[in-house]
Amino acid sequence: MQEQGMQIVQGDLDDEASLRNCVEGVDLVYCHALSKDAATADPAEVERAQRLAAALRAAGRVQLVVYNSAGGRGKNTGISQVEQKHRVEDIFSENGLPLCALQATLFMEELWKKYTRPGLLQGQLTWSTPPDKPIQFLAARDIGLAAGYALSDPKAWAGKSLEVAGDELTPLQLCEVFSQAQGGMPVKLNRPPQWPMWFLSRDLWRIMNFFSTKGYSADVAQCRQLFPGIHTMKGFLEATGWADTSRTYEQGIRFDYGKSGSG
Repeated sequence: MQEQGMQIVQGDLDDEASLRNCVEGVDLVYCHALSKDAATADPAEVERAQRLAAALRAAGRVQLVVYNSAGGRGKNTGISQVEQKHRVEDIFSENGLPLCALQATLFMEELWKKYTRPGLLQGQLTWSTPPDKPIQFLAARDIGLAAGYALSDPKAWAGKSLEVAGDELTPLQLCEVFSQAQGGMPVKLNRPPQWPMWFLSRDLWRIMNFFSTKGYSADVAQCRQLFPGIHTMKGFLEATGWADTSRTYEQGIRFDYGKSGSG
């Protein structure tokens, strides 16, 4: 199938023969995900990484593999999904592939979801990490933006790992940004204790504990320089029409650059 100068090929990550056919003649690879989002790590992710890496190694011509990984490498995050993505990085490297690992920080889209957006629109950010500890954020689409820059210069990016963030804000600063996006309506921080999460959702507790004690270490200024167009939180809220209360995450986030930019 040909579309806009590209050949689209369908493959199956659980089928070795299918993967061999897909990667034949391929020079550049962007690997966004090897399993669905879930509350805990999916063992199939590792198995699929091994199959894909073996197929690419056998093809013998790939110049760069860009992998959408997770931040926090080397920090013993305790978050199974994050640690497993780092294992996938290792699998690609162990197979001798020229890897660029783009390690995402917290996606801005999380604040659009049904457990965050309604409260914010009513003037309250419920967030359990320290009010003055910065959190690093990234618009999910900006992983694609960063990957595009990397794939355009494979020699420069092969062998590099980089945490990627477009903005860094404390929970109190987040309240200010959302207040501005909502026409100046005050947004207050509600900080519930973290310990009940240990009983309600062990995975969520580990995530909030990581943000509270360690956090990501992306160089935000460097990311903005390397990837022109990457979104700040303010630009993200403007571009996605946050102030339109009729819109929901489930309808799909739409970016409108006729009204705003990425700054």
